[in-house]
Amino acid sequence: MVLALLGPSWLARDLGETLILLEAPLATPTQAATGILFAFLCGVVALVATLIVLFVAKLVLDARLRSWHHIDADKALTEADNPALARLYVGYYLGVFIAFMRGGLDVGEPWLGYVLQWAVAGGAAIILINVALFVCDLVLLNKVDDLAEVMAGNRAVANVWAGMAVATGLVIDGAFGGFHGSAWLPLWELLLIGLVWFAIGQALFIILFKLFELATPYDDKAELVRDTEAGRGNRAVGFELGLVLVAFGIIVRAAVGGAPTWVGFLHDLGAAILYAVLAMIMVAIVRVFSNWLFIRGGSVNKEIAQDANVGVGVLSGAMFVLFAIALTKAL
Repeated sequence: MVLALLGPSWLARDLGETLILLEAPLATPTQAATGILFAFLCGVVALVATLIVLFVAKLVLDARLRSWHHIDADKALTEADNPALARLYVGYYLGVFIAFMRGGLDVGEPWLGYVLQWAVAGGAAIILINVALFVCDLVLLNKVDDLAEVMAGNRAVANVWAGMAVATGLVIDGAFGGFHGSAWLPLWELLLIGLVWFAIGQALFIILFKLFELATPYDDKAELVRDTEAGRGNRAVGFELGLVLVAFGIIVRAAVGGAPTWVGFLHDLGAAILYAVLAMIMVAIVRVFSNWLFIRGGSVNKEIAQDANVGVGVLSGAMFVLFAIALTKAL
């Protein structure tokens, strides 16, 4: 009776899996030990590769800050105890790791091929995230001297900068997400397709953020640098904008994700744009209802802009992230 209710598809599937397990030869103790040792070795190698990529990423950002802005990051972090700069670096490391993770953390044989893959994935992640952050500085924070504000301890600007870094990592992950799915293409062509989709993703990301700016009744950039009772910068706006950027990164990652190929490129481009637009509209609609349901008793915009209510800023931004994840799973 139970088997009949569960249906023949369930029965066939489970019986098939059981038969396969019964027919598979059991591993000998030596084979099992070798498999465990190999898995442990792969984990160690992946950890070392991640440490190397993050350390190189630190050196690149350190050099950029020192040469262009005369900032000694190590002294600012250790001697000046600058928490805003620490947040900036945390977001940067997360962005680099997200961008590197899918393309560079597969381990197996042959080892030489994976070393090349790590080098390409890590190098591309570091270069692209620094280029993208430079562009975002010019376009998204064009009225804010963001690094000067961060060095002055402005945590609101640091939160936005960190959000940009994480979002950029997500866009890179989406653009190069099909790296392993197109092994028949030469490496240079995979990189070229990934770069094209990355440029498209960054453009969509910037457009979405500009639309969000237009939708807010207050001047986001002015709020980021105004003095509040808690210090320099409206941290409520900083938290909300940083999380909104992450939410848009999640949406764009899904929009440009897929196997890198030129086949049906224009169709995929139209689908990506439509996907991003629909997701933005749905997130905006849901945000209104979420504010009514989860942040009641006052105007959210007033709490964030006028009162600099950090709790409301975090809640509002977190809702954006949650609904962005839900939409990318549903659409």
